[in-house]
Amino acid sequence: MRKLKEYINMYIIVNLALLCLVFFLIYNSGRIFELFVVTTSELISALSPLFIGLIIAYIISPLVNVVEHSLTSKFIFSKSSDPIKKYRLSRKSYFISILITFLIIVFFIVSLIFAFAVLVSGTINVGNLQESILKIDYYISGIQEKADEIVASIPSSEIRTSAENFFNYIASYFTSSMSGKSVLNYITNLSGDIIDFALGIVVSIYLLNDQDFFKRLLRKAMHLTLPQKANAIVTETVSEINEVLSLFLRGAALDALIVALLSSAALSVYGLEFSVLVGSFAGLVNVIPYFGPFIGMIPAFIVGFFTDSFSFALGTIAVIFIIQQLDSNIIYPKIVGRSTGLHPLFVLVSVSFLGYFFGIAGMILAVPFAGIIKILITRFIIS
Repeated sequence: MRKLKEYINMYIIVNLALLCLVFFLIYNSGRIFELFVVTTSELISALSPLFIGLIIAYIISPLVNVVEHSLTSKFIFSKSSDPIKKYRLSRKSYFISILITFLIIVFFIVSLIFAFAVLVSGTINVGNLQESILKIDYYISGIQEKADEIVASIPSSEIRTSAENFFNYIASYFTSSMSGKSVLNYITNLSGDIIDFALGIVVSIYLLNDQDFFKRLLRKAMHLTLPQKANAIVTETVSEINEVLSLFLRGAALDALIVALLSSAALSVYGLEFSVLVGSFAGLVNVIPYFGPFIGMIPAFIVGFFTDSFSFALGTIAVIFIIQQLDSNIIYPKIVGRSTGLHPLFVLVSVSFLGYFFGIAGMILAVPFAGIIKILITRFIIS
């Protein structure tokens, strides 16, 4: 009888404790979620070189295989009967293929930058640079005068005060953005990103060169920790995720190519010099959702301003904006959504949601992440 009372008391205490825990979690769900997001963001930031290395290795792995089979293996890999020598030559061949692939990518990027610099430097000289600076000062003064006229023409004093506060806020924002402290912060953040990217490249080289070792290690870990049936399910799921990611990369590359062609053609019809180069840059940065289109407008505006006029430069922004709106609302959701099996609306929602919590990195990885979530839900919950 005493043991029964002890069990009942213990049962009541445990249930009360669980009830208090559930109430605490519900009451503090907002703080807990915020803490989870902050912790996850900090963890991702700390491990960013590893994630960058994984992404780079995954993206260029097919290119490395192409280089190895089409170039390096023909010159280095010999028909040897010794399996040890054959394995060493194969390892050497693959490592050289990795280096050649990185050199090709670096050469391509540097060539684009150099070509743009040469073309622009041939158009921009000291004389028209000084003239452009004077034009910038003239346009800023004109905008300020126009803003003062707009504020003065407002009849209501409250609305006039709000308008003045708005224009003052815009002016102070640009002033603070161009201050030495802000520029120093931008440079510091940029240098940190460059260091993370450089470390990510080193990590990707190690991952590519020793990928067989990491695959064997992962298979052994799965074999030791999972039952045979679960192991098979996880293997099939990973294979399906790999297929979705591959299709996403192809879709993103196709979308970037379409934007580059449309932008180049539209800017050429509009009459912008270096339209092909500027349009290609717009397509390249278009892989960054939301921010990519604005980054693509910068070279178009600069070239249009220095080669013609301010109004012409605004026209180039309008051309790029129309192309980007066409891409954002029709082309990108159709191509990328179809390649990942996602509805276009789900693509837009996932980009907005992850972008809100994780910034640009969340925007870039939102679509493949949503595709992975769809696979996991379909395989483990719905089925």
